[in-house]
Amino acid sequence: MQTVPQLYKAAREGRIRDVPGFGEKTETHILEATEAHLSKARRFKLAVGAQYADAIVAYLRAVPGVRIASPPAACGGCARRSATSTSSSRRHREPGAQRFVAYPR
Repeated sequence: MQTVPQLYKAAREGRIRDVPGFGEKTETHILEATEAHLSKARRFKLAVGAQYADAIVAYLRAVPGVRIASPPAACGGCARRSATSTSSSRRHREPGAQRFVAYPR
């Protein structure tokens, strides 16, 4: 095993307890620790998030009728884990959503 996911899989399958010096209790602790590690949300620096937000905002602004807050506001929404300010008329909502889902990156 060379990665945390591989260790998690081995613990889940009950293979660690078969290693000399390791028992069921240790295997349970390893399983709990690897689950906790793998479930943590990955974080990005705000500058990295801003690069992604700039590209997505530019991409979505190409849809007629869709208005999006400035990229810094979009990043702020990401940092606060809140919704980013967007608006569109009912007529343009579906094309904007389709374009967002089709974002190539």
